[in-house]
Amino acid sequence: MKRTILFLICSVAITLSSVGQNINQLITKGVALKNTYKETAALEKFNAALKIDPNNFEAVWNASYCTAILGNRQATKSEQADWFRKANELADQALQINPTSTDANYVKALAVGRLALISDTKTKLELSRDVKKYSELAIKYDKSNEKAWHTLGRWHYEVKELGATKMVLIKLIYGGLPKASYESAVECFKKAIALRPDYILYYLDLAKAYDGLHQDEKAILILNKALALKPESPDDAGRLEGCRELLDDLK
Repeated sequence: MKRTILFLICSVAITLSSVGQNINQLITKGVALKNTYKETAALEKFNAALKIDPNNFEAVWNASYCTAILGNRQATKSEQADWFRKANELADQALQINPTSTDANYVKALAVGRLALISDTKTKLELSRDVKKYSELAIKYDKSNEKAWHTLGRWHYEVKELGATKMVLIKLIYGGLPKASYESAVECFKKAIALRPDYILYYLDLAKAYDGLHQDEKAILILNKALALKPESPDDAGRLEGCRELLDDLK
């Protein structure tokens, strides 16, 4: 009897160990694919891990990130909305598991930011406040999170781009938004670039912020730096085209 119980305990332990190794392998492969911009294949790995353990934190937040990125590549707003809502659900799950994680807070900021872009005005403004809140929390928990710095910079830039007239109306109708500035956007983008100096998107957005400040020479310098970078992401072709278009406008 004792031998039987011991055998069962050992069998369970071996099974649990095997399951744990399988999940870790799936996540390791998923992260490697994500880091080389193969988000579709990466998401398959993270979803496979979640089928084994639905509350695995690494699988949850990484799945949220990939879902948000892939959602941006969908053909219609309706399709995008479905992907972004799923990314937001996964981000909320990640926050429930670990509310002080920089990654969980970042993917929440990313997901609500993407949802905001395709929402009505009232929802857009409500979600905008969350973008600022969660990107700042992500930075609070890890100041080296370059994606969070970029997201916060985008918040400052997009709000500032609304213009003074719209901001007055927003304040009258919806109670306003936190103060934003092109200067703050510049500082956030510069911090993102300092942490990751090879990413084209950060340079393009920094140039846009300089353009907002009417600092054309600085914008042109940054755009030329961006155009000298090697494309890596599937989205980089469009970003480089954006650089060229802005550069033509500034010359």
